[in-house]
Amino acid sequence: MPRKKMEINISTDQIIRLKNLYPKIMTGTAKDRNARIEMIVLHNDIFGSNYNPNSGCSRCLSTCYAAIKKLYKQYGN
Repeated sequence: MPRKKMEINISTDQIIRLKNLYPKIMTGTAKDRNARIEMIVLHNDIFGSNYNPNSGCSRCLSTCYAAIKKLYKQYGN
């Protein structure tokens, strides 16, 4: 059974944050700790999730990265 696509309402401010953040994480690895925290905070803001910004959990980080990457492909241009 195919997944439903979730409608995301993303603000102009969040798009700007997304565009500034993505170059820091585009390889799949955050350039530094601040980039990782920024990615998680942005993911929490957009999706209403509650990931710990200081998390080192690879599954959590992978989920956040994949979602941010999809948004960047949609809104980054």
